[in-house]
Amino acid sequence: MKVQISGDIARERAARLRALSSEKQRSFAEGFIGRRVNIVVEGGGEHRIFKGLTEHYLPVRFSGNDHLTGTLQTLSITGWQDDALFGELL
Repeated sequence: MKVQISGDIARERAARLRALSSEKQRSFAEGFIGRRVNIVVEGGGEHRIFKGLTEHYLPVRFSGNDHLTGTLQTLSITGWQDDALFGELL
């Protein structure tokens, strides 16, 4: 017979796992600071800040122009903030 845990315990464990996942992602991403990465530019947003993904599926934000959407670009990673890497076009 299976024993089910209470909803409170399940929610607490899920919250701990989400926190651990965020910490692991941040730690992995910060290892790219100071390095060059290739990204696929997904598009732009407000204030000419574009977003893309590295080959490791890490989100990256950077300043750019409209013609970059859909292209491969090389960036120098400068930091990590708000669950995304930040970089500068090379």
